[in-house]
Amino acid sequence: MNKQFLHNLKMLRMRAGVTQYKLSNDLNLGFKTYRNIEYGNQEPKIKHLVLFAEYFKVSIDDLIFSEL
Repeated sequence: MNKQFLHNLKMLRMRAGVTQYKLSNDLNLGFKTYRNIEYGNQEPKIKHLVLFAEYFKVSIDDLIFSEL
C-alpha cells in the first residue's frame, strides 16, 4: 500500500484520539490485522478501506491518495 495511505490512516486514528486496539474493536476487526495494515505489513482488503473511510468520514480516494 502506498505511503500516503499509511500516513493518513495513522494520522486520522491519532487525531480521533483512539488506540489501535480501540479502533480495531470499533470496526470489529482483529487487532493484529489492523496493526499489520497500519504498519504496512498487510494490504487492506476493499472491505477494510470502506470501514476506515466510513469511520473517519472521508472518501476512499482521499484516504489513499490525498494528504489529509
